[in-house]
Amino acid sequence: MRKTIVCVPFLLITIASLAGLSGVAIASPTSIEVVPISLEQEPGDSFVVNITVNDMTDLYLWMFRLRWNNTVLRLNSIDEGPFLQDEGDTSGIWLSPSTIPEIDAAGKIDEATCSLLGPVPGVNGSGTIATLNFTCLSMGDSALEFWEEAPFYEPATDLLDSNLESISHTATPGEVTVIPEFPGMLLTAVFLVATLFAVVLGKKVYSKRLRVP
Repeated sequence: MRKTIVCVPFLLITIASLAGLSGVAIASPTSIEVVPISLEQEPGDSFVVNITVNDMTDLYLWMFRLRWNNTVLRLNSIDEGPFLQDEGDTSGIWLSPSTIPEIDAAGKIDEATCSLLGPVPGVNGSGTIATLNFTCLSMGDSALEFWEEAPFYEPATDLLDSNLESISHTATPGEVTVIPEFPGMLLTAVFLVATLFAVVLGKKVYSKRLRVP
């Protein structure tokens, strides 16, 4: 009986320790994100979003797949960010499909990939890996969503270190809302109507005061 009493607390302490270690791993801040996460634009507006990585250790190669509503947004360009470039030579961005018109027609990037070149260490820290320029085509909502390629089950995002091993991370998408533009002429008309109403109301009040004995 004494052995059982001693072993149970030891077992509970061991389980708690393992659970604590597991929690630390899950809470890792390493991530890839669309920045800003949320945008509100008007039809015809052009805007920029960045794909950023955070709290990286030894990042050598990155890959992401991104999709959006191509009736709401049109991709104009995608450029490599400075995160890897500032530390060494890079491959530049490899795209699939390979042209912007093809990407726009599909409303998605099947794959965007870039890596350092040569036997060099990866990059540490946080920064921008890619910059995308969009134009708003019409009113509506569109996610900027990382997505897995089915039926091949390729990952939505992949970050590799200098040993070409995957770095555990989270992925955060973005969202764009395109709202109707309030025309300047309409605003002027509303102002004129309000002014006219105030003048008429003022005259009526003044006339009533004059009629009071």
